[in-house]
Amino acid sequence: MNIKKLFEIKDFVRLWLSQILSQISINLMNFYVLTQVFAKTQSTTAVALIWIAGAVPALIFGPFSGPIVDSVSRRKAMVITNLLQAGSMALLFFSQRLFSFYPVVFLYSFFDQIYSPSQQASIPGLVKRQYLPTANGLFLLTQQASVLLGFGLGGVLLALLGPKVTISISSLALVMAAVSVYYLPKDQPKRGFMEKNIGRFWKDLLAGYKYVQSHREVLLPLLMIICSQIFVSVITIVLPTFTH
Repeated sequence: MNIKKLFEIKDFVRLWLSQILSQISINLMNFYVLTQVFAKTQSTTAVALIWIAGAVPALIFGPFSGPIVDSVSRRKAMVITNLLQAGSMALLFFSQRLFSFYPVVFLYSFFDQIYSPSQQASIPGLVKRQYLPTANGLFLLTQQASVLLGFGLGGVLLALLGPKVTISISSLALVMAAVSVYYLPKDQPKRGFMEKNIGRFWKDLLAGYKYVQSHREVLLPLLMIICSQIFVSVITIVLPTFTH
C-alpha cells in the first residue's frame, strides 16, 4: 500500500527514475571497462585495480560528502554531478588505451560521492515520514538490482551494438537522470561548508559511527550490505578468468 502511495508522488518518482538511470549507467560502464581491461591484459590484477580506482574516491572523499551536501542545493548537486559523470564516460570515445580507463572510473566514482548523498538526503523532503522506510527500502533494492541489470545489459549492448554505442547510451542515460532531478522542487543549503569547523566535523562523524555501532537494527543491515558488496567485487574480479 505504501509503495502505491509513493508512486503517486511525482517528485519521488522523478528522483527514483534518476537513481535507476544513474546506477544502471554506472554498472553498465563498469562491465564495459572490466571486459575491456581483461581483454587487453588477461590479468585479474588489472581488473582489481579498476575496483580500487572506483573505491578510492569513497575512502578519501566519502567522509566529507555529508558536509558538502549540506552546504549546496541538493537538486543542483545531482544535476551537475550527473552531467559530469556523463562527460567523464564520454572521454572513452577519445581513448581506448588501458591506462585511460582508470582515471575515467575514478572520475565518475568521485562524482557519485556527491550525487548519492544528495539523492538520499532528498528523500525525506519528498515523502511523508510514515513512508520513509518503504522509500529507503525501494532505493536500496534498486541500487542492488542495478548491478545485475547493468552487467546484464552490458553484455547484450556490447555484443549487438558495440563499444561506442554502449558508451553513448550510458552517457545519454545520465543526461536523462540530470533532467529528471532538474524538475524537483528547488531547495536551499542547510548551512555553509565553512560554518562547520574541523573539530565539529570530526565530532559529528564520530557521533555517527557510535550511533551505528550502538543500534543493531542499523548495524546489521549495514554489515550485510558491506559483505554483499565485497562478495560482488570478488566474483567480478575472478569471473573473467573463469569465463575465458
